Amino acid sequence: MINFKLKCLNKQFVFQIGQKRKTIVLRNRIQGFTFIEMIFALLITIVILTSLPLTIKLVSHYKALANENSSIEFEFFHRDLIRDINQNNLKLFVKNNHTFILRNNESGVEYTFKNNKVYKQINGKGNVTLLNQVIVEKIIKSNDNIIKIILKVGNPNYKQIKTLYL
Repeated sequence: MINFKLKCLNKQFVFQIGQKRKTIVLRNRIQGFTFIEMIFALLITIVILTSLPLTIKLVSHYKALANENSSIEFEFFHRDLIRDINQNNLKLFVKNNHTFILRNNESGVEYTFKNNKVYKQINGKGNVTLLNQVIVEKIIKSNDNIIKIILKVGNPNYKQIKTLYL
């Protein structure tokens, strides 16, 4: 008899529970993602996550280049040297491996490498620092009066080798 009562209750209330679930589910329409939208969101996430390490590496590389101003200093040094040669009609003489002189009848400009810097001295008075962090400087004079200046500029992490022909 107990079994019969359970079966009657089961038939009556299980059907009502099923009906209530259907009405609740149909009444509450919650928007969900479709499968294609989920795949598209996953694709975007994967692209962003795979490009993130490369972006960080590139940014750190360009940050080091932006903080390194030795190339700008070199361009200013090169500009000053060419301007001195062209404007004042100075002739170039090599004094030793680390010094060269631009001279005419009235004035002389001496460029010297010492203490990891390149100095400019006008008429033997004062020093103007043109280049900092110069590791190596060599001045080589060839047979046909072409002077080659080799500069290794930079810090221990970032070095550049520059060559000037005068």
